[in-house]
Amino acid sequence: MKREVRYRREVETALFQGKEITVEHLIPILSPEEKTRRTREIERQLYEIFQKYQNRF
Repeated sequence: MKREVRYRREVETALFQGKEITVEHLIPILSPEEKTRRTREIERQLYEIFQKYQNRF
């Protein structure tokens, strides 16, 4: 059973070319274990990508 993810909302307003732009950030609220699991998964995927292209530079 999947649990519902809650989000923390951050709103920023800025001027761009004379117009007011509002940007809304939704940041997931995760347990420390879930945050660690997601971080490791992202690191693993990035490692695979960099391994694929390491000899091109």
